[in-house]
Amino acid sequence: MQLIDDVLLLSASDLVAFLECQHLSALDLRVARGLVLVEAGRTEASELLARKGDQHERAYLESLVARGVEVVSVPSVVDGVADQAEAARRTEEAMRAGAEVIYQAALLHGGWRGFADFLERVPAPCPAFGEYSYSDARALAGPPAGADARAVGLR
Repeated sequence: MQLIDDVLLLSASDLVAFLECQHLSALDLRVARGLVLVEAGRTEASELLARKGDQHERAYLESLVARGVEVVSVPSVVDGVADQAEAARRTEEAMRAGAEVIYQAALLHGGWRGFADFLERVPAPCPAFGEYSYSDARALAGPPAGADARAVGLR
């Protein structure tokens, strides 16, 4: 949840948080409005998870490039390289151009925003792009090895 130029931007995580605990959403809204200050920081465990996630992401990106897959990189909002509107515009341009994979995709529509490490073009027609559309690479990968399909909603 983020307030930019008096516009509240929400993500899928914000929706899940609201469904789980409306009080959490009320607290998040107070933080977004600057009424409550929260000191940013990570625990050792969350720092380790972030580092491992970054390593996995880099390895996956390198494997795509090594296989000759066309990867379009979008300037990262998270790293402060681009603002959300610019990153979303660049993502849309890559989608309309039919890029095979879009790295660090930014999606923005109305008051909703989302980010995907990797969007992959799939052969599923859609009105915006014609004979193809895009899916988050995690959704295409399926559940982790050994996962119970019922636990991840695939049943």
